[in-house]
Amino acid sequence: MIPDQLKVKPYRIAIVLSRPIQHFSPFLRELTKHPQIELTVYYCSDESLKGMMDINFGTYIKWDIPLLDGYKYKFLKNQSPIPTIFRPPFGLINIGIISEIVKNRYDAIVMHGWNYVTQWIEVIRNEIQTLREENEQAHREILSAIKFSYAELDQRIRVLERDVQSLSTRLDRLEARQ
Repeated sequence: MIPDQLKVKPYRIAIVLSRPIQHFSPFLRELTKHPQIELTVYYCSDESLKGMMDINFGTYIKWDIPLLDGYKYKFLKNQSPIPTIFRPPFGLINIGIISEIVKNRYDAIVMHGWNYVTQWIEVIRNEIQTLREENEQAHREILSAIKFSYAELDQRIRVLERDVQSLSTRLDRLEARQ
């Protein structure tokens, strides 16, 4: 049995995809098998599960392989007024990605693509988080400098108080001689 302090904490990864895609499913299943990876896949749409007319290829598509088996996933609610993967950038607006990422504190977030509002939301959230962390670090450094300055000032005041006490004692002695 391995002691808890020697166990390697799994690397927590979130992958955000527009929809279940047949060529990603085998990769996601394999990634989940790795003992040091804890994977969660977020989908912005379930259009590909139902079957759909792919306007890019001009044909109806319905996959005949299991797209969701063997890995952890979650479908995000799409708040788009025109909810479809075929209407970038506004076809996918999944605001829930913010709370999922913040709540689960992933070690890495993989955004597949950049052409939907959902992906922009995550990039902006990440930038805000980075700025917040940099601001908190700067705040800690300033507080540390202030504490050091107060400690240094306090020490100087104690030295001055001793010097004043010493001068006062010497003055009293001088006055006593006269």
